[in-house]
Amino acid sequence: MGFLKEKYTKEYFLNIDKNGNALDYGALGGKEFLNGEIYYDIKDSLDLIDDISHKNILEIGFGRGDSIRYLYEKRANSYYGIDFSPASNEIAEQYVMSNIKNPNYEIYCDDALQHLISHFEQIKMRNINCIIMLDVIEHIPNEELNKILDIFDKFVKEDSLFCVHTPFYAVDEDYYKNRVYINPSPSDTNPHTSGMHCNKFTSKRFFQTLAEHNFYLYKSNKLFKKILPTRIHKLGFPQDNNF
Repeated sequence: MGFLKEKYTKEYFLNIDKNGNALDYGALGGKEFLNGEIYYDIKDSLDLIDDISHKNILEIGFGRGDSIRYLYEKRANSYYGIDFSPASNEIAEQYVMSNIKNPNYEIYCDDALQHLISHFEQIKMRNINCIIMLDVIEHIPNEELNKILDIFDKFVKEDSLFCVHTPFYAVDEDYYKNRVYINPSPSDTNPHTSGMHCNKFTSKRFFQTLAEHNFYLYKSNKLFKKILPTRIHKLGFPQDNNF
């Protein structure tokens, strides 16, 4: 749905202005990315994924393309990425996709929800067994996010992995709905990034939201596994995902 799309600029993703000067805002890890490296927080999250070489991956919000580069190095079987920002797609094409030879690696500049709906059968046929959303869901309005998670539940099979991270806050905030923050953080008061975190989660709501769509904690609070309701108790997974 493109909320605040104009704020997701090259400067935001790379942490540098048009003259190459460092900025005090934006996606972390821009310097590492331009040096051909991967920001440690992204690497630590991706390293939680079991058997990367056997994974058919769907990523929502790939940003600069750090994860694409790393997953390709780790020989992930296939990759399908969606990001609504023209700037992120331009960066990923220039710095990452131009060096990838696997034809099963594709990226699209599109609204995630609309793309999942219009390309549902195409994506389902890819046998996705791992979804990635790192520091993305806080940027997606809550109503839209729940529709996206519903779609995931329809096409990913049981035991598929969901590598997802969002910062936790003391108070749930729905900026998209109310256009005001109850407890603003520094990024919320910076004019370059204000409003970008439009769906701020407490840990409780985060875990409960994923459980409502059949994803349960696995290994860490960044990695979840799809478990059908009939198997939750049998495997010892608590239904509310709070453990």
